[in-house]
This record gives sequence, C-alpha cells and structure tokens, in this order.
Amino acid sequence: MVAGIRRVALGFVFSIPLGFIGGAAWAAPQILGVVASAKPVPLTCSYGTCTAEFSAFCMQQHRVSPRGGTPYRTAKGTNLTLVTTLPDGTSREVVVNDQVSIKSKRGHFAVRVSLPESAVGSFDGKAPALAISSLASLVPLAQVGDKTPLTKSEIAIVTGIQRKIVAKALSADEDQEAIAAGTMTRLISALPRWGRVSAERRQNLWRDIVGPEPTSSSNIGLQNAAKEFRYCKHWADTGRGYGLRHCLEEMHDFKADNITKKAWKAVLPGG
Repeated sequence: MVAGIRRVALGFVFSIPLGFIGGAAWAAPQILGVVASAKPVPLTCSYGTCTAEFSAFCMQQHRVSPRGGTPYRTAKGTNLTLVTTLPDGTSREVVVNDQVSIKSKRGHFAVRVSLPESAVGSFDGKAPALAISSLASLVPLAQVGDKTPLTKSEIAIVTGIQRKIVAKALSADEDQEAIAAGTMTRLISALPRWGRVSAERRQNLWRDIVGPEPTSSSNIGLQNAAKEFRYCKHWADTGRGYGLRHCLEEMHDFKADNITKKAWKAVLPGG
C-alpha cells in the first residue's frame, strides 16, 4: 500500500504545472475534462445534500492545478442529468445544470457534484444518479483578482476542438484507463464521505454498483478496476491502513494522472 501511495503522490507532484509555485495561485486554474461514466454515477445523500464524484483530467498544462474546493461550471454543450427509477422500472431523466454545485477535489483528478436533497426528492423515482454528457468539460468560475483570467476564445478552443482531439486520443486506447477510472468513481460515489464501511457493504459493493465480476474476456479497464477494488477491500477488511474509500481514491488518482498525461500529449504538435 505504501508503494502505491508513493506512486500516486509522485504522479500528482509532477502533474502540477510549475506555475503553481511562486505565487501564481492568483491565476485562473485549468479547464478540466470529465471522464464519462459507462452508467450514471449513484448519488449519496446525507445532511440535506446529495453528491456524486466524477473522474477528471487537466486540459491545460500551462495553467495551475485547482485547489481543493475550487468552484466550476459546465462548459457549453456539457449537461449533467439526474436519473431516477420509477416504480414501473422506467427511468426519468432531467437536466440539472442550473441546480448543481461543482467543486474540484484532489487537484484535477476528480470533481464533486452536489445537489440539494430537496431537489432530488422533488422528482419521482428512486436510486438517484447523475449522468454526464460525452465530451464534457468544466470551466472554473471567474474570481475577483485573477491576474490571468480565462478568455472567451481560450475557453471555446479548449472545450471545443481541443476536447475532441483528446477524446479521439483516449478512445484509441480503447478507453481502458478511462473505464477503470470511471468505474472506480462509481464505487467511490456510493460510499459515505466519512466513517468506516461495514463488512457487508464492502462485500457487496462491486455487485451492487458495477455488476458481475469481470472475466478474462472483459474490457481490460474493467478488469483493472476490479483488481484495485479487491486490493482496497482486502486492506479495509484487515482493519489496517486506510479505509475503503480513501484507498480507492488513491488508486483512482494514479489512473486519472495517466489520463491527464495522455491528454497533454495529444494536443502537442505531432501528438
């Protein structure tokens, strides 16, 4: 576990642009790309707020990584959709862009999307979850005092043609890294933000959230996510070290860092 954490920590350090050091924190942070989940991400509700986490990656190597809790908004063409299951088994889908709060989490590796529990309850159905559209991008909210704010043309280029180039590069890898990260995000979102997870919940989590265990013929990304889950579950079962959620977050961020590096490479000349 220690070795795994060290790898993640080193990846995080080297993924942060050097501009973060030396007082550049007043500059606008990076525009983020979001990894689309194969299925809607479950919402966990407590204390009046429902949250879901999405895998993210940096779209601008030259800009600073966001601090934890940096507010973001959806870019043009990006939609967050609340999905609930009705009593007859059908689903109800409602775009909720204007009702959500989006904040960065763990640098540019993930974002947490929050929705008032009252808003979720106002829609019929159970098992609320959030889905995000393909080619999703998030733009940091403008802050007073930004010395190098994002321009309209910069936002348009990064969330438009550049986002499409990155998507093509990631799909060339058969989405193995993205599928692994997206699957782990769904598991993380289904866990409580604080406190330990019961042994029964740990035992059934993969089946309840993802489905049957992957086989040797399943997507490699899904197989890798299952491997990381088994690793983290083992450590949580022993009662030593980090809990299940924290371990999954560490393993997720290592994969998300690889996605960021691929995104940077894709937009370089000859990439």
